[in-house]
Amino acid sequence: MGIRYFNERDHELKMIGKYVGTLMPVIFGLYGIFGLMANYPVGEALLNIVRAVIILYPPFVLFAVLHTYVIRHRKRFLYATNIVKPGEICAGAPGPIVTPEYPS
Repeated sequence: MGIRYFNERDHELKMIGKYVGTLMPVIFGLYGIFGLMANYPVGEALLNIVRAVIILYPPFVLFAVLHTYVIRHRKRFLYATNIVKPGEICAGAPGPIVTPEYPS
């Protein structure tokens, strides 16, 4: 949830929802684990959690690795076609696109 907001008055770049992307999965995950523990015996609940991790983790890793590979190898294409510009900040609203200069 790394949404950036550019304050035009003092030219400060701020992060909106900096920790929300980390906290939401943790909170909902704990909620789900406690829900399993409340509805099933402890051994069966732990077995269900292990099964879910074994089933869901490998595809997650595969897609994360493939996404990184595609982004790194298609960087020239993405920048050349102006689909993505380095350092671009776009809030989705009409108006000028602010591109702060980052040190190389």
